[in-house]
Amino acid sequence: MKRSLQAATSILLRARYEAEIFNQICTVLVEFGDYRMVAIGIANDDPGKTFRFPAVAGYDDGYLAHAHITWNDEPTGNGPLGMSIKTGAVQVNQDFENNPKTRPWHDEALRHGYRSSIALPLRRHGTVVGALMMYAAEPQAFDTEELQLLSTLTDDISYALSRIASTPGAET
Repeated sequence: MKRSLQAATSILLRARYEAEIFNQICTVLVEFGDYRMVAIGIANDDPGKTFRFPAVAGYDDGYLAHAHITWNDEPTGNGPLGMSIKTGAVQVNQDFENNPKTRPWHDEALRHGYRSSIALPLRRHGTVVGALMMYAAEPQAFDTEELQLLSTLTDDISYALSRIASTPGAET
């Protein structure tokens, strides 16, 4: 995990565009963090409260396109990603098999080899705009130390997003 954080810090120091940050962070976390899939979910301000996924790395195989993850008040909005947007807090799912809040995705998640997940909110100028979502192949994959490291990383990503948004001529 520490190797992925070192690589991520380098990305954040040099990146000039959101897409660059999103794609490279997802790739680094899959390569060095040993996650099955990493994605960025950006909350759409539409009636269905849907997400767009501008960056995905690892094994997706259509999971996100068909998962119908939302941040509305329906069951599809009460999983880790939806709740991280609604609450602005880190949401950990340590076990897809036994977590009732992940029922809408249970079968597909297990078929894709996802056993646990975490969603960490991303902010731009203090407002939650999306989340960094990671899926692991084993249950109970996110311990206290990893949670602290990932929270620091998402704070750094949020700072970079705010910096880029404030830079004249920077593409978002």
